[in-house]
Amino acid sequence: MAGQIAHGLKSNARAVGAMRLGDLCEKLEQAGKAGDTEVLRAELGAFDAAFELASQRIEAFRARE
Repeated sequence: MAGQIAHGLKSNARAVGAMRLGDLCEKLEQAGKAGDTEVLRAELGAFDAAFELASQRIEAFRARE
């Protein structure tokens, strides 16, 4: 399930220029497909931080319009 969610988010993140988030999603996608819960747990904090940063940047961009 985590791999499928990460797969969907990966392309969208990269499309808006959130490359770090996209790269993390790729890593989580591969870990999810492999059933590697260690990697999933280890990268959760980095994912949360990258997602928050991307969200803030998108909101700042939208506020300028």
